[in-house]
Amino acid sequence: MENKLKLLFVEDMVESFEMAEYELRKSGLDFIAERVENSNDFESLLKTMNPDVVISDYYLPQFNGMIALKIAKSFDESMPFIILTGNLNEEIAVECMKSGANDYVLKEHLSKLPFSIREVIKQRDALRDKKKAEVALMESERRYRSIFERNFAAMMIVNPENGSIIDANISAGDFYVYSLKDLLSKRLQDITDEAIPLPVEILNLAASGSKKHFYSKHITKSGLIKDVEIFCSPVTFWGKTYIHMIVHDITQRNRAIAALRNSLKANRELVREIFHRTKNNLQVIISIFGLQAMYFEDERLLTVFKEMEDRIKAMSLVHEMLYKSQSLSKLALDEYITDLIFNIKSGYGVGDEKLSVIFDMERVEVLIDIALPCGLVINELVVNVIKHGYSSKAEGILWVTLKKDKDSEIKITVEDNGAGKGMIIDLNSVETLGLSIVKNIVEYQLKGTISLDTANGFKWVITFPDNLYEERV
Repeated sequence: MENKLKLLFVEDMVESFEMAEYELRKSGLDFIAERVENSNDFESLLKTMNPDVVISDYYLPQFNGMIALKIAKSFDESMPFIILTGNLNEEIAVECMKSGANDYVLKEHLSKLPFSIREVIKQRDALRDKKKAEVALMESERRYRSIFERNFAAMMIVNPENGSIIDANISAGDFYVYSLKDLLSKRLQDITDEAIPLPVEILNLAASGSKKHFYSKHITKSGLIKDVEIFCSPVTFWGKTYIHMIVHDITQRNRAIAALRNSLKANRELVREIFHRTKNNLQVIISIFGLQAMYFEDERLLTVFKEMEDRIKAMSLVHEMLYKSQSLSKLALDEYITDLIFNIKSGYGVGDEKLSVIFDMERVEVLIDIALPCGLVINELVVNVIKHGYSSKAEGILWVTLKKDKDSEIKITVEDNGAGKGMIIDLNSVETLGLSIVKNIVEYQLKGTISLDTANGFKWVITFPDNLYEERV
Protein backbone atom coordinates (compact mmCIF):
# COMPACT_ATOMS: atom_id res chain seq x y z
CA MET A 1 0.00 0.00 0.00
CA GLU A 2 2.84 2.39 0.84
CA ASN A 3 4.32 2.04 -2.65
CA LYS A 4 1.09 2.98 -4.43
CA LEU A 5 0.72 6.47 -5.79
CA LYS A 6 -1.91 8.52 -3.98
CA LEU A 7 -3.97 10.56 -6.44
CA LEU A 8 -6.52 13.16 -5.38
CA PHE A 9 -9.02 14.17 -8.08
CA VAL A 10 -10.99 17.42 -7.90
CA GLU A 11 -13.85 16.46 -10.23
CA ASP A 12 -17.63 16.85 -10.10
CA MET A 13 -18.34 14.29 -12.84
CA VAL A 14 -18.06 10.66 -11.71
CA GLU A 15 -17.82 9.44 -15.31
CA SER A 16 -14.75 11.60 -15.97
CA PHE A 17 -13.14 10.34 -12.77
CA GLU A 18 -13.80 6.71 -13.70
CA MET A 19 -12.49 7.19 -17.24
CA ALA A 20 -9.29 8.70 -15.84
CA GLU A 21 -8.89 5.78 -13.43
CA TYR A 22 -9.39 3.33 -16.28
CA GLU A 23 -6.76 5.05 -18.44
CA LEU A 24 -4.26 5.11 -15.62
CA ARG A 25 -4.71 1.44 -14.74
CA LYS A 26 -4.45 0.52 -18.40
CA SER A 27 -1.05 2.24 -18.50
CA GLY A 28 0.19 0.06 -15.63
CA LEU A 29 0.22 2.79 -13.01
CA ASP A 30 -0.23 1.43 -9.45
CA PHE A 31 -2.30 3.90 -7.42
CA ILE A 32 -5.15 4.64 -5.11
CA ALA A 33 -7.48 7.55 -5.87
CA GLU A 34 -10.00 9.76 -4.10
CA ARG A 35 -12.44 12.28 -5.57
CA VAL A 36 -13.75 15.56 -4.08
CA GLU A 37 -16.05 18.28 -5.40
CA ASN A 38 -15.68 21.12 -2.90
CA SER A 39 -12.98 23.02 -1.00
CA ASN A 40 -13.80 21.62 2.46
CA ASP A 41 -13.44 18.00 1.37
CA PHE A 42 -10.36 18.95 -0.64
CA GLU A 43 -8.59 20.54 2.33
CA SER A 44 -9.57 17.64 4.59
CA LEU A 45 -8.13 15.00 2.23
CA LEU A 46 -4.95 17.02 1.68
CA LYS A 47 -4.23 16.59 5.39
CA THR A 48 -5.35 12.98 5.82
CA MET A 49 -4.32 11.53 2.49
CA ASN A 50 -1.25 13.67 1.73
CA PRO A 51 -1.54 12.90 -1.99
CA ASP A 52 1.38 12.50 -4.38
CA VAL A 53 -0.46 14.30 -7.19
CA VAL A 54 -3.56 16.52 -7.37
CA ILE A 55 -5.54 16.27 -10.63
CA SER A 56 -8.18 18.97 -10.89
CA ASP A 57 -10.83 20.01 -13.37
CA TYR A 58 -10.79 23.72 -14.07
CA TYR A 59 -14.55 24.31 -14.01
CA LEU A 60 -16.66 22.92 -11.13
CA PRO A 61 -20.11 24.06 -9.88
CA GLN A 62 -18.94 24.65 -6.26
CA PHE A 63 -15.22 25.01 -6.85
CA ASN A 64 -12.60 25.71 -9.53
CA GLY A 65 -9.08 24.63 -10.45
CA MET A 66 -7.35 27.94 -9.63
CA ILE A 67 -8.64 27.94 -6.04
CA ALA A 68 -7.67 24.26 -5.67
CA LEU A 69 -4.22 25.10 -7.00
CA LYS A 70 -3.70 27.87 -4.44
CA ILE A 71 -4.89 25.62 -1.59
CA ALA A 72 -2.61 22.74 -2.69
CA LYS A 73 0.46 24.96 -3.04
CA SER A 74 -0.18 26.56 0.35
CA PHE A 75 -0.29 23.05 1.83
CA ASP A 76 2.90 21.88 0.04
CA GLU A 77 4.50 24.07 -2.61
CA SER A 78 6.25 21.04 -4.12
CA MET A 79 2.99 19.08 -4.54
CA PRO A 80 2.44 18.21 -8.24
CA PHE A 81 -0.74 19.73 -9.67
CA ILE A 82 -2.27 18.81 -13.05
CA ILE A 83 -5.20 20.61 -14.67
CA LEU A 84 -7.51 18.06 -16.36
CA THR A 85 -10.38 19.71 -18.16
CA GLY A 86 -12.67 19.41 -21.16
CA ASN A 87 -11.79 22.71 -22.74
CA LEU A 88 -9.10 25.22 -21.79
CA ASN A 89 -8.06 28.19 -23.84
CA GLU A 90 -4.42 29.16 -24.17
CA GLU A 91 -4.63 32.24 -21.91
CA ILE A 92 -6.11 30.26 -18.99
CA ALA A 93 -3.54 27.49 -19.50
CA VAL A 94 -0.70 30.03 -19.30
CA GLU A 95 -2.25 31.59 -16.19
CA CYS A 96 -2.47 28.16 -14.52
CA MET A 97 1.15 27.32 -15.30
CA LYS A 98 2.29 30.70 -14.00
CA SER A 99 0.34 30.14 -10.79
CA GLY A 100 2.16 26.88 -10.15
CA ALA A 101 0.40 24.15 -12.07
CA ASN A 102 2.85 21.54 -13.30
CA ASP A 103 0.93 20.48 -16.39
CA TYR A 104 -2.48 20.48 -18.03
CA VAL A 105 -4.21 17.69 -20.00
CA LEU A 106 -7.37 17.91 -22.05
CA LYS A 107 -9.96 15.20 -21.33
CA GLU A 108 -10.13 14.39 -25.01
CA HIS A 109 -6.41 13.47 -24.76
CA LEU A 110 -6.77 11.43 -21.58
CA SER A 111 -4.16 8.93 -22.76
CA LYS A 112 -1.53 11.59 -22.01
CA LEU A 113 -2.43 11.66 -18.31
CA PRO A 114 -0.23 8.68 -17.20
CA PHE A 115 2.83 10.24 -18.84
CA SER A 116 2.02 13.62 -17.29
CA ILE A 117 1.71 12.05 -13.81
CA ARG A 118 5.07 10.29 -14.14
CA GLU A 119 6.73 13.51 -15.32
CA VAL A 120 5.36 15.72 -12.54
CA ILE A 121 6.44 13.09 -9.97
CA LYS A 122 9.97 13.33 -11.40
CA GLN A 123 9.76 17.12 -11.24
CA ARG A 124 8.58 16.95 -7.63
CA ASP A 125 11.42 14.60 -6.62
CA ALA A 126 13.96 16.81 -8.40
CA LEU A 127 12.54 19.89 -6.69
CA ARG A 128 12.62 18.24 -3.27
CA ASP A 129 16.20 17.09 -3.84
CA LYS A 130 17.11 20.62 -4.83
CA LYS A 131 15.42 21.98 -1.72
CA LYS A 132 17.29 19.49 0.45
CA ALA A 133 20.56 20.49 -1.19
CA GLU A 134 19.76 24.17 -0.66
CA VAL A 135 18.89 23.54 2.99
CA ALA A 136 22.10 21.52 3.45
CA LEU A 137 24.08 24.29 1.75
CA MET A 138 22.47 26.93 3.94
CA GLU A 139 23.18 24.84 7.03
CA SER A 140 26.78 24.36 5.90
CA GLU A 141 27.09 28.09 5.32
CA ARG A 142 25.55 28.77 8.73
CA ARG A 143 28.01 26.39 10.40
CA TYR A 144 30.92 27.91 8.50
CA ARG A 145 29.86 31.42 9.42
CA SER A 146 29.50 30.35 13.03
CA ILE A 147 32.93 28.68 13.07
CA PHE A 148 34.48 31.61 11.21
CA GLU A 149 32.88 34.43 13.18
CA ARG A 150 33.07 32.92 16.68
CA ASN A 151 36.54 31.40 16.41
CA PHE A 152 39.10 32.71 18.89
CA ALA A 153 41.78 32.52 16.18
CA ALA A 154 42.12 35.51 13.87
CA MET A 155 40.72 34.52 10.46
CA MET A 156 40.55 36.39 7.17
CA ILE A 157 39.49 35.78 3.57
CA VAL A 158 41.97 37.39 1.17
CA ASN A 159 41.81 38.03 -2.57
CA PRO A 160 45.06 36.59 -4.01
CA GLU A 161 45.01 38.97 -6.96
CA ASN A 162 45.57 42.14 -4.94
CA GLY A 163 45.76 41.04 -1.29
CA SER A 164 42.50 42.79 -0.33
CA ILE A 165 40.79 41.48 2.80
CA ILE A 166 37.21 40.67 1.78
CA ASP A 167 36.12 39.09 5.08
CA ALA A 168 37.40 38.78 8.64
CA ASN A 169 36.12 37.61 11.99
CA ILE A 170 35.83 39.48 15.27
CA SER A 171 39.06 37.92 16.57
CA ALA A 172 40.93 39.36 13.58
CA GLY A 173 39.58 42.80 14.37
CA ASP A 174 40.66 42.42 18.00
CA PHE A 175 44.09 41.11 16.93
CA TYR A 176 44.83 44.11 14.68
CA VAL A 177 42.87 46.58 16.88
CA TYR A 178 40.69 47.59 13.92
CA SER A 179 36.93 47.64 13.57
CA LEU A 180 35.78 45.03 11.06
CA LYS A 181 34.72 47.81 8.71
CA ASP A 182 38.21 49.35 8.79
CA LEU A 183 39.94 45.97 8.51
CA LEU A 184 37.90 45.06 5.43
CA SER A 185 39.12 48.24 3.75
CA LYS A 186 42.73 47.06 4.09
CA ARG A 187 44.98 44.88 1.99
CA LEU A 188 47.25 42.24 3.47
CA GLN A 189 50.17 44.42 2.37
CA ASP A 190 48.81 47.30 4.50
CA ILE A 191 49.13 45.30 7.73
CA THR A 192 52.52 43.76 6.83
CA ASP A 193 55.73 45.28 8.19
CA GLU A 194 57.49 47.20 5.40
CA ALA A 195 60.83 45.84 6.60
CA ILE A 196 59.69 42.38 5.47
CA PRO A 197 57.38 43.00 2.48
CA LEU A 198 54.91 40.35 1.41
CA PRO A 199 56.09 38.62 -1.79
CA VAL A 200 53.34 38.47 -4.44
CA GLU A 201 54.19 34.86 -5.26
CA ILE A 202 53.22 33.77 -1.74
CA LEU A 203 49.57 34.66 -2.39
CA ASN A 204 49.62 32.89 -5.75
CA LEU A 205 51.12 29.75 -4.18
CA ALA A 206 48.60 29.88 -1.32
CA ALA A 207 45.70 30.23 -3.77
CA SER A 208 46.91 27.16 -5.68
CA GLY A 209 47.27 25.14 -2.49
CA SER A 210 51.05 24.83 -2.89
CA LYS A 211 51.80 27.05 0.11
CA LYS A 212 50.27 25.81 3.36
CA HIS A 213 51.75 28.36 5.74
CA PHE A 214 54.30 31.14 5.97
CA TYR A 215 55.82 33.53 8.50
CA SER A 216 55.54 37.30 8.48
CA LYS A 217 55.45 40.42 10.65
CA HIS A 218 52.12 42.25 10.94
CA ILE A 219 51.39 45.71 12.29
CA THR A 220 48.39 46.57 14.44
CA LYS A 221 46.52 49.87 14.29
CA SER A 222 48.57 51.09 17.27
CA GLY A 223 51.83 50.36 15.42
CA LEU A 224 52.72 47.27 17.43
CA ILE A 225 54.67 44.75 15.32
CA LYS A 226 53.77 41.11 15.87
CA ASP A 227 55.48 37.97 14.61
CA VAL A 228 52.83 35.85 12.94
CA GLU A 229 52.54 32.37 11.49
CA ILE A 230 49.83 32.21 8.83
CA PHE A 231 48.13 28.97 7.83
CA CYS A 232 46.33 29.23 4.51
CA SER A 233 44.10 27.18 2.24
CA PRO A 234 42.27 27.98 -1.01
CA VAL A 235 38.47 28.39 -0.86
CA THR A 236 36.13 28.89 -3.79
CA PHE A 237 32.87 30.84 -3.78
CA TRP A 238 31.13 33.22 -6.16
CA GLY A 239 33.00 31.31 -8.87
CA LYS A 240 36.34 32.64 -7.68
CA THR A 241 39.26 31.33 -5.61
CA TYR A 242 40.24 33.13 -2.41
CA ILE A 243 42.61 32.37 0.46
CA HIS A 244 41.36 31.44 3.92
CA MET A 245 43.99 32.57 6.43
CA ILE A 246 44.37 31.69 10.10
CA VAL A 247 46.77 34.06 11.84
CA HIS A 248 48.68 32.93 14.94
CA ASP A 249 50.64 35.34 17.10
CA ILE A 250 54.08 33.79 17.66
CA THR A 251 55.79 36.87 19.10
CA GLN A 252 56.21 35.37 22.57
CA ARG A 253 57.31 32.05 21.09
CA ASN A 254 59.98 33.75 18.98
CA ARG A 255 61.19 35.73 21.97
CA ALA A 256 61.45 32.51 23.99
CA ILE A 257 63.35 30.83 21.16
CA ALA A 258 65.71 33.81 20.87
CA ALA A 259 66.31 33.77 24.62
CA LEU A 260 66.93 30.03 24.51
CA ARG A 261 69.39 30.46 21.64
CA ASN A 262 71.21 33.20 23.53
CA SER A 263 71.33 31.00 26.60
CA LEU A 264 72.58 28.06 24.54
CA LYS A 265 75.22 30.26 22.94
CA ALA A 266 76.36 31.45 26.36
CA ASN A 267 76.44 27.88 27.64
CA ARG A 268 78.39 26.74 24.61
CA GLU A 269 80.91 29.50 25.20
CA LEU A 270 81.09 28.46 28.82
CA VAL A 271 81.72 24.82 27.88
CA ARG A 272 84.28 25.96 25.32
CA GLU A 273 86.02 27.99 28.00
CA ILE A 274 86.02 24.96 30.30
CA PHE A 275 87.73 22.91 27.57
CA HIS A 276 90.26 25.70 27.10
CA ARG A 277 91.02 25.98 30.82
CA THR A 278 91.19 22.21 31.21
CA LYS A 279 93.73 22.06 28.39
CA ASN A 280 95.73 24.87 30.04
CA ASN A 281 95.61 23.15 33.41
CA LEU A 282 96.84 19.92 31.85
CA GLN A 283 99.66 21.87 30.22
CA VAL A 284 100.56 23.29 33.63
CA ILE A 285 100.68 19.74 35.04
CA ILE A 286 102.94 18.66 32.15
CA SER A 287 105.23 21.63 32.88
CA ILE A 288 105.37 20.71 36.57
CA PHE A 289 106.35 17.15 35.60
CA GLY A 290 109.10 18.59 33.39
CA LEU A 291 110.43 20.88 36.10
CA GLN A 292 110.30 18.11 38.68
CA ALA A 293 112.19 15.74 36.38
CA MET A 294 115.09 18.21 36.29
CA TYR A 295 115.87 17.31 39.91
CA PHE A 296 116.20 13.55 39.27
CA GLU A 297 118.90 11.54 37.56
CA ASP A 298 117.34 8.11 37.94
CA GLU A 299 116.51 6.98 34.38
CA ARG A 300 113.62 4.82 35.49
CA LEU A 301 112.03 7.73 37.33
CA LEU A 302 112.60 10.04 34.36
CA THR A 303 110.94 7.47 32.10
CA VAL A 304 107.91 7.39 34.38
CA PHE A 305 107.69 11.20 34.24
CA LYS A 306 107.91 11.12 30.45
CA GLU A 307 105.19 8.47 30.15
CA MET A 308 102.91 10.45 32.44
CA GLU A 309 103.51 13.57 30.34
CA ASP A 310 102.58 11.65 27.17
CA ARG A 311 99.34 10.42 28.68
CA ILE A 312 98.36 13.88 29.86
CA LYS A 313 99.21 15.35 26.43
CA ALA A 314 96.89 12.80 24.81
CA MET A 315 94.05 14.01 27.04
CA SER A 316 94.99 17.66 26.56
CA LEU A 317 94.80 17.28 22.78
CA VAL A 318 91.15 16.16 23.01
CA HIS A 319 90.19 19.33 24.89
CA GLU A 320 92.16 21.47 22.46
CA MET A 321 90.36 19.98 19.46
CA LEU A 322 86.94 20.33 21.09
CA TYR A 323 87.71 23.95 21.94
CA LYS A 324 88.45 24.67 18.27
CA SER A 325 85.62 22.59 16.78
CA GLN A 326 82.00 23.55 16.07
CA SER A 327 80.74 20.65 18.14
CA LEU A 328 81.27 20.64 21.87
CA SER A 329 80.82 16.92 22.35
CA LYS A 330 82.15 15.25 19.20
CA LEU A 331 85.42 15.27 17.33
CA ALA A 332 86.83 13.55 14.27
CA LEU A 333 88.63 10.48 15.59
CA ASP A 334 90.73 10.15 12.43
CA GLU A 335 92.06 13.71 12.80
CA TYR A 336 92.67 13.21 16.51
CA ILE A 337 94.69 10.02 15.93
CA THR A 338 96.72 11.73 13.19
CA ASP A 339 97.57 14.76 15.39
CA LEU A 340 98.25 12.55 18.40
CA ILE A 341 100.77 10.34 16.57
CA PHE A 342 102.44 13.43 15.07
CA ASN A 343 102.80 14.94 18.57
CA ILE A 344 104.20 11.68 19.99
CA LYS A 345 106.80 11.43 17.22
CA SER A 346 107.73 15.07 17.69
CA GLY A 347 108.01 14.64 21.46
CA TYR A 348 110.43 11.74 21.06
CA GLY A 349 112.34 13.41 18.23
CA VAL A 350 111.41 10.68 15.72
CA GLY A 351 111.29 11.87 12.11
CA ASP A 352 109.79 10.21 9.05
CA GLU A 353 113.19 8.87 8.04
CA LYS A 354 113.20 6.66 11.11
CA LEU A 355 109.49 5.88 11.43
CA SER A 356 107.04 6.51 8.61
CA VAL A 357 103.33 6.25 9.36
CA ILE A 358 100.81 5.03 6.79
CA PHE A 359 97.25 5.97 7.58
CA ASP A 360 94.14 4.26 6.23
CA MET A 361 91.33 5.88 8.15
CA GLU A 362 87.69 6.61 7.50
CA ARG A 363 85.99 9.76 8.68
CA VAL A 364 84.63 8.77 12.09
CA GLU A 365 83.17 11.22 14.60
CA VAL A 366 82.99 10.14 18.23
CA LEU A 367 81.98 11.62 21.56
CA ILE A 368 84.59 12.89 23.99
CA ASP A 369 83.74 9.87 26.17
CA ILE A 370 85.14 7.65 23.38
CA ALA A 371 87.94 9.97 22.20
CA LEU A 372 89.72 10.26 25.57
CA PRO A 373 90.17 6.52 26.25
CA CYS A 374 91.00 5.95 22.56
CA GLY A 375 93.73 8.57 22.79
CA LEU A 376 95.27 6.92 25.84
CA VAL A 377 95.28 3.53 24.11
CA ILE A 378 96.86 4.89 20.90
CA ASN A 379 99.41 6.80 22.97
CA GLU A 380 100.55 3.65 24.79
CA LEU A 381 100.77 1.57 21.62
CA VAL A 382 102.69 4.16 19.56
CA VAL A 383 105.05 5.04 22.40
CA ASN A 384 105.72 1.31 22.81
CA VAL A 385 106.60 1.10 19.10
CA ILE A 386 108.96 4.08 19.32
CA LYS A 387 110.67 2.90 22.50
CA HIS A 388 110.97 -0.81 21.80
CA GLY A 389 110.04 -1.63 18.23
CA TYR A 390 113.03 -0.15 16.44
CA SER A 391 115.90 -0.41 18.85
CA SER A 392 117.84 -2.45 16.30
CA LYS A 393 116.41 -0.95 13.12
CA ALA A 394 117.37 2.18 11.26
CA GLU A 395 113.93 2.57 9.65
CA GLY A 396 110.45 1.35 10.45
CA ILE A 397 106.87 1.53 9.24
CA LEU A 398 103.71 2.00 11.30
CA TRP A 399 100.31 1.20 9.76
CA VAL A 400 97.26 2.73 11.39
CA THR A 401 93.73 1.93 10.18
CA LEU A 402 90.37 3.16 11.37
CA LYS A 403 87.07 1.67 10.18
CA LYS A 404 83.44 1.80 11.25
CA ASP A 405 80.97 -0.83 10.11
CA LYS A 406 77.20 -0.61 9.61
CA ASP A 407 76.59 -1.87 13.14
CA SER A 408 78.40 1.19 14.55
CA GLU A 409 81.39 -0.88 15.67
CA ILE A 410 84.73 0.89 15.43
CA LYS A 411 87.88 -1.05 14.55
CA ILE A 412 91.38 0.37 15.05
CA THR A 413 94.49 -1.47 13.89
CA VAL A 414 98.02 -0.42 14.89
CA GLU A 415 100.68 -2.52 13.15
CA ASP A 416 104.45 -2.24 12.86
CA ASN A 417 107.28 -4.21 11.26
CA GLY A 418 109.51 -3.87 14.31
CA ALA A 419 111.36 -6.15 16.67
CA GLY A 420 108.32 -7.79 18.19
CA LYS A 421 108.12 -10.41 15.44
CA GLY A 422 107.59 -13.87 16.89
CA MET A 423 107.25 -12.70 20.49
CA ILE A 424 104.71 -14.46 22.69
CA ILE A 425 102.74 -12.11 24.95
CA ASP A 426 99.88 -13.18 27.15
CA LEU A 427 97.53 -10.21 27.41
CA ASN A 428 95.87 -11.73 30.47
CA SER A 429 99.09 -11.54 32.47
CA VAL A 430 100.84 -8.38 31.23
CA GLU A 431 103.24 -6.86 33.71
CA THR A 432 103.94 -3.41 32.23
CA LEU A 433 101.82 -0.45 33.23
CA GLY A 434 101.33 0.66 29.63
CA LEU A 435 99.85 -2.60 28.40
CA SER A 436 97.77 -2.91 31.57
CA ILE A 437 96.33 0.53 30.83
CA VAL A 438 95.57 -0.49 27.24
CA LYS A 439 93.84 -3.73 28.21
CA ASN A 440 91.79 -2.21 31.03
CA ILE A 441 90.66 0.79 29.00
CA VAL A 442 89.59 -1.32 26.00
CA GLU A 443 87.76 -3.97 28.01
CA TYR A 444 86.23 -1.95 30.83
CA GLN A 445 85.86 1.61 29.57
CA LEU A 446 85.24 1.01 25.86
CA LYS A 447 83.48 -2.34 26.40
CA GLY A 448 85.52 -3.73 23.51
CA THR A 449 88.08 -6.39 22.66
CA ILE A 450 91.80 -6.30 21.96
CA SER A 451 94.00 -8.84 20.22
CA LEU A 452 97.70 -9.08 19.34
CA ASP A 453 99.34 -10.79 16.37
CA THR A 454 103.18 -10.96 16.36
CA ALA A 455 103.65 -12.87 13.10
CA ASN A 456 105.29 -9.91 11.32
CA GLY A 457 105.82 -7.51 14.20
CA PHE A 458 103.20 -6.14 16.59
CA LYS A 459 99.68 -5.95 15.18
CA TRP A 460 97.12 -4.66 17.64
CA VAL A 461 93.44 -4.95 16.70
CA ILE A 462 90.97 -3.08 18.87
CA THR A 463 87.19 -3.14 18.38
CA PHE A 464 84.50 -1.41 20.41
CA PRO A 465 80.94 -0.09 19.95
CA ASP A 466 80.28 3.57 19.16
CA ASN A 467 76.96 3.74 20.98
CA LEU A 468 78.17 3.47 24.57
CA TYR A 469 77.33 7.07 25.49
CA GLU A 470 74.73 9.70 24.65
CA GLU A 471 75.49 13.19 23.43
CA ARG A 472 75.02 15.68 26.22
CA VAL A 473 76.00 19.03 24.71
